[in-house]
Amino acid sequence: MIKKAILVSLLIMLALSLNSSADIVIGRTLLKQKKYSEARAEFEKDLPGLKGKDAASLLLMIASTYQLEKKFKEARQEYEKALQAEGVTDVQKSQALLEIGNTLWRNENDTEGSRQAFSKVLELKDAGGTYKGRAQMGLATAYWIDKNSAATIREAEKVLSMEGADASTRTMAFLYLGRGYKAEKKYAEAIKSYREFETRDKRINYVTEARLAIGEILIEESSLGEARELLSGIISDEKAPANYRSSAHMLIAKSYLSEKKNEEALTELKKLAEAPYATVKDKREAEKNIKQLEKK
Repeated sequence: MIKKAILVSLLIMLALSLNSSADIVIGRTLLKQKKYSEARAEFEKDLPGLKGKDAASLLLMIASTYQLEKKFKEARQEYEKALQAEGVTDVQKSQALLEIGNTLWRNENDTEGSRQAFSKVLELKDAGGTYKGRAQMGLATAYWIDKNSAATIREAEKVLSMEGADASTRTMAFLYLGRGYKAEKKYAEAIKSYREFETRDKRINYVTEARLAIGEILIEESSLGEARELLSGIISDEKAPANYRSSAHMLIAKSYLSEKKNEEALTELKKLAEAPYATVKDKREAEKNIKQLEKK
C-alpha cells in the first residue's frame, strides 16, 4: 500500500514536470482520482508531439499507470520504450531499470534478469547515489530470493558503503544482512544487524521478523530465558502479524520441550492451540504434541 502511494506521488511529480497541456492537466486530475486507464489515455494523446527527456517522462508515467493496475507485462514494455527514447537521461534510465528489475524478480521469477537490470543502473554515470543505492539493494534482494546467503551479505554490505544511498535503503540493507548472516549461522553478526535494523525501522511486519529471528538464534544458542522473554513480547503485541505471533508461541513451547519441562510446554501448547492468531499448521502441531504429552 505504501509503495502504491509512492508510485502515485511520483506519477504526479512527473506530470508536473511536463508542459501543462490540456491532456496532461486532465491526466493529472485522473491520476489523483486513481483512474489510471483514463489518465493513461490522456497521456498517450501527447506522446506523438514529445521528444527527448519529455517523451521519456511520459513513457515512464504510462508504464506506471499499467503497474498500478498490476498489468506488469505492459508496464515493463513501456519502461523498455522509455530506455530507448532519444535524449533519455541517466536518472530516467535508472527509474525504468529499477522498475524492470523489481518486476522481473517479483512477478516473473526472473532473478537473473533482475540482477542484469540493477547492474545496468550501477553502470550509469549520472544515475545518482539514491538510485544506485536502490539498485545495489536490488542485487542483494535477488540473491536472497535465490537462497544465496553469502552473495546477499556481500551485496548488502556494499549498500552501506555507497555514497548517496538513502536512509531507507541503508535500513533495508541491515535486514538483509541479518537474514544472510543467520542463514550462514554467523549468529553474532546476525543479531547485531537485526538490532541495528530495529533501531531504524518502524514497520511492524519487518520489525517483528527481526525480533523473531533473534529469538530463534537465542534458542539455538541455548539462551532460553532471554529468548522466551523476547518471544513473549511478540505474542503480546496485537499489532504484530498473526503468523509471527504463532511462530513465537511455538518456539516458546519447543524451548520448554528441549529442557524436558513438559508441564510448562503443555501449558504453552494448550494456549497456542486456542489462540486466535495460531496458524493452521501450528495449531495442528500443538494439538499433536498435547496428545503425546498427556499420554506420559
